[in-house]
Amino acid sequence: MTANVRAIRSIPKKLKDAPEFLEVRGEVYMPHGAFQKLCAEQEAETALRKKQGFLEKDEEDFWEKLGEKLCGACPQTEDVVGKTPEEIFDLARGPFAEAVEELEMREQTASEKLEHAFDFIEAAFADGQELVVFVTELAMDPEAAVFLAENENERFRKYNEQLLLGTKKAELLSELREGTIHSQENVRDF
Repeated sequence: MTANVRAIRSIPKKLKDAPEFLEVRGEVYMPHGAFQKLCAEQEAETALRKKQGFLEKDEEDFWEKLGEKLCGACPQTEDVVGKTPEEIFDLARGPFAEAVEELEMREQTASEKLEHAFDFIEAAFADGQELVVFVTELAMDPEAAVFLAENENERFRKYNEQLLLGTKKAELLSELREGTIHSQENVRDF
């Protein structure tokens, strides 16, 4: 956004006698037609990059979803005629509110599934090395780490501290060095 704002000629690049810390906030107005044009240009650029083979599948999905969200959030001209600015804003806010609701529902589902996974591992393996592997995988996976940072899970926190940071870590390392951990009945080949 900062680079785009620099392109607006009426905004000064430097301020005289500016304080050491200055926080600037504002809004940029874009007419409906200009926004629709920007959406069309982005769609065309994405299609061209896809045709040329410069887009990977995840990048293509990202641009497609972003385009749908942004362009879908812009109310059509016929929807805004005769409405107040607040009503127009509510029209634009609707799709984002739906997306937030869907995200919250998915987070709740993921949290429940994580609890079920802990239930299963505790019942099947107690606090064996499978639990260490599970907690380590959760901690090392970038998406899982982001999820756990934003959605606290008491059991993950407890086992992470206990198994990876506490005395259990030294015990498991000792068993690995001695080779005794591989002789247990419940070990599976990974």
